[in-house]
Amino acid sequence: MTSNHRPSLPNGNRLPLFFFCGSFSGRYGQSGPAWIEKFEYEHMGCLADGSAIPPNVYFKTVKMLLVERAGTWARFALGLSSLLEKEELSQTDVAYFKQRFIAEFPDPSSSPTIPQKYVDEIESLIQDPTEDLHQFHARIKFHLQPMMMVCQKFPIQEKRRSMETAILELGKKNFQYGILDQDYRRASYASCYIDAGMSLDDLLEYIQNFTEEGYKAPRN
Repeated sequence: MTSNHRPSLPNGNRLPLFFFCGSFSGRYGQSGPAWIEKFEYEHMGCLADGSAIPPNVYFKTVKMLLVERAGTWARFALGLSSLLEKEELSQTDVAYFKQRFIAEFPDPSSSPTIPQKYVDEIESLIQDPTEDLHQFHARIKFHLQPMMMVCQKFPIQEKRRSMETAILELGKKNFQYGILDQDYRRASYASCYIDAGMSLDDLLEYIQNFTEEGYKAPRN
């Protein structure tokens, strides 16, 4: 027999249903700060005693709701995978996670808007099992070229540079997400945490140097 009762927390509190915030995929255009605000609002509405969200509950529900690109980032980003698996968590851990999350998925309102057809094209690119990393990198750059050519038509230099930066960042993030080899993927997220301004070409070089094997087809 299936129960409709929601799980209970200490002091009579209950877990939220997350109808308002929903899951977070990390796709282009989603706002990390806005999602975190909704996520915490739904939690606070279920804390009858007005207490802070227990850190273990915070991370348990975060792990459940981060999907696709955001879920991959949380599993592979430097310092986060171990954090999400900790048994003893604190509010300091929560604050650190929020800082990293908002930095990785900032409010898109301050960035130029890339046409959705280009976004969909880039976000559909995943490394093929027959491709090595260099070939996948080349395919990402090939699909970025038409978008960069459109930028050249912008009469205002500042706007052109801003759009070019946004397009290259989209390509870099999708390159990270699309890598099939887990060691390479982990290296890519680590490098971009150390140097957030790393270019797509620099990222490929970093991953290449990550292992003595050089470029390789992904492992099964």
